[in-house]
Amino acid sequence: GALNKLLLHAKISMRPANLNLAREVLGPVMELPGQRVTIDAIQRTVVKHFGLRMSDLKGNKRHRAVVEPRMIAMYLCRELTEASFPEIGRAFGGRDHSTVINACKRIKWNLSKEHRIKEDLETIEAQLSRL
Repeated sequence: GALNKLLLHAKISMRPANLNLAREVLGPVMELPGQRVTIDAIQRTVVKHFGLRMSDLKGNKRHRAVVEPRMIAMYLCRELTEASFPEIGRAFGGRDHSTVINACKRIKWNLSKEHRIKEDLETIEAQLSRL
């Protein structure tokens, strides 16, 4: 998770993947001893960031205003927790593991194309680091 994130940021920013970039990219989400980012914390932070309800995130709505935040939350759960795809799917209203895999792939692909998604991810990660 962390290595993939570092390499992705290096590719997007066209900078070498070195210690300085690692500190810059991973610093906001590095855990303090005994503290872990949880799926629930990610869901609550994403809901607050996008002005949604938890039922929207876990529900079946397919509006873009709900689908994109849901995919971002799934992506963050995969990157910042040790949860498996099936565990993440269950936490998002019983979705199948393949839905989570697809969400993660789409967010990774969109990161290089939509600057707004990158900004949302950075903001949410910074909020999570303050929990």
